[in-house]
Amino acid sequence: EWSHPRWLVERWAAELGRDELPRLLAANNVRGPSAVRANRLRTSRDALRAELAAARVAARPSVWAPDGLVIDDGAAGLRALPAWREGRLAFQGEASQLVPTLLALAPGDRLLDVCAAPGGKALQAAALLEGRGLVAALDRRPGGVRRVRDEAVRLGAACVEAAVGDARRPPFARPFDAVLVDAPCSGLGTLRRHPELRWRRRAEDIARLAALQREILAGAAPLVRPGGVLVYAVCTLAREENEDVVEWFRTRHPAFVLEGPALSPDLVTPTGYLRTLPHRHDLDGFFAARLRLDSRASLR
Repeated sequence: EWSHPRWLVERWAAELGRDELPRLLAANNVRGPSAVRANRLRTSRDALRAELAAARVAARPSVWAPDGLVIDDGAAGLRALPAWREGRLAFQGEASQLVPTLLALAPGDRLLDVCAAPGGKALQAAALLEGRGLVAALDRRPGGVRRVRDEAVRLGAACVEAAVGDARRPPFARPFDAVLVDAPCSGLGTLRRHPELRWRRRAEDIARLAALQREILAGAAPLVRPGGVLVYAVCTLAREENEDVVEWFRTRHPAFVLEGPALSPDLVTPTGYLRTLPHRHDLDGFFAARLRLDSRASLR
């Protein structure tokens, strides 16, 4: 009836309850609106909205993302516009745009993004840094690294330095002010955009991915400076990839303290995690945690 595999329906029924379950399943079957991000390095959201309106593209400000614009009629044809060619516009979902805000970056900071491709969050971070500082964008796929570099040129993000590397063993010696672990995940929060995933994923994938996520998080943690921030993010609804990974990490690294994000209370759980849900917020399903390392501690 709901075009979802039984194992997913049963999982979400147990986690959300039978009353809320139909709303999530229905939301997953309706394609969400498209969103873009105004590149602060070259424009503002208001200016980009006016530019799109002049090109007969209707866009409304995102309720959730400060630089986001929502395009209800879809993003087809935007790459033909000067706004895209000249780097004032970036394609990035609203929920994705929330994650870099958790990094609490200031101009001049050094950020490491250990799973950077295709680069949306790393390039947004460069804009939040006002182009001053460093965004070290690491990815294991050479093609992904090339894409990050190409987008950095298009968007004027000269502070982004992309390199091929293993997120489980980042090849850096000097610690960073902030580290982002946007980990590989099951993607079960993105079924509105990728409906085929519901049939490709299996229950056993979640345990395998959670093990990888724990390994990446543990490998990245020593590169956070004392007093710095570690952000863990995934686009899935599976608890084993969300809270369970963070709780596993915190029991082994108690010097990291969970900090609730300064976002709308509607997006923050009572524990202090960022969580977005398609049926509650009309956003892709994301989870993120901001962890600050005690200023007296060092993991190196």
